[in-house]
Amino acid sequence: MKDNLNRPISVSELSSYGGFSESHFSLLFKKKTGQSPLNFVTYLKIQKACHLLEFSDLRVGDIAAQLGFEDSFYFSRVFTRVMEISPAKFKKMRLAVS
Repeated sequence: MKDNLNRPISVSELSSYGGFSESHFSLLFKKKTGQSPLNFVTYLKIQKACHLLEFSDLRVGDIAAQLGFEDSFYFSRVFTRVMEISPAKFKKMRLAVS
């Protein structure tokens, strides 16, 4: 998952790696992690976005594209839902701290 954050990842694709049906894979994954596979992928993408916002000069739109989001506004909504702060405010806040 971490190696493919730059593109959309489907449950079908993930389940095929383990040789499971989509439903069985999702059930096993949720038992192990407490999250659905797609929520976990979203979490990984937002974690990577936080790192890029803090330690790079990339713009929010560039980070969104690098993480496989075709729409930077959608990326901002997802980021804000997960982090409870917009990516722009996160970057500004992190710059003020360092």
